Amino acid sequence: MKKKWLLPLFLILILSLAACNDVETPTDDTTEMDPNVDEKANESALDEEEDVDATEDQEADEKANESPLDEGDVNTDQMKYEDITLSPQEAVDKFIESHADSKITEMQLDKNLNDYYYKIEGYDSDNDYEVKVNPVTGDIVSDDEDLIDLDDDDDKDEITKDHIAKIDLLLDKAMKESGEGSNIKEWSLEYDDNKLIFEVEIEKNNNDIEYTYDLESEELIEKDD
Repeated sequence: MKKKWLLPLFLILILSLAACNDVETPTDDTTEMDPNVDEKANESALDEEEDVDATEDQEADEKANESPLDEGDVNTDQMKYEDITLSPQEAVDKFIESHADSKITEMQLDKNLNDYYYKIEGYDSDNDYEVKVNPVTGDIVSDDEDLIDLDDDDDKDEITKDHIAKIDLLLDKAMKESGEGSNIKEWSLEYDDNKLIFEVEIEKNNNDIEYTYDLESEELIEKDD
């Protein structure tokens, strides 16, 4: 009776051992990294860092090479009448340096947006000239010339140093006339019917007031506001 009971038990034991042997031993699925792959990845990362550094260095060099305004340059976006350092006579001297034998026929201080410049017109035996001068640096901005028009009158009225010397006097007169809070905007000096006329435009409270003077007599001819 015991032998009959032991035989099934023995068979069960054998089957259990066989099942254990059939179970596969798990393997490590982790693939060993190729050292060449690691090396290439590192080289790529280094190249990217070098590219970034090179770009930053280039931008820094470009900023360093951007030269600020030279001492003689003027930021015309911020130029004000008070910034003007060149007198009318000094501006005329700049004209004469380029055209020594010329006579002056017209002069003005113009404001184009926020950019001031002296414009001086004159002539000699051959040409008419128009010269623009920076009123802060004294640099000649432009120098244009045309052949004399033979149809023009031979005798043209000339603006002299004595005439130019009266400009500041009439500017002061116009400023006193316009009162506090006034600013000089622009002015001109030219002949009209053989009379030398000085016109100055004053800005006050966002309004423009124009004064017209006879330069010789220094009398006010007209006020337009």
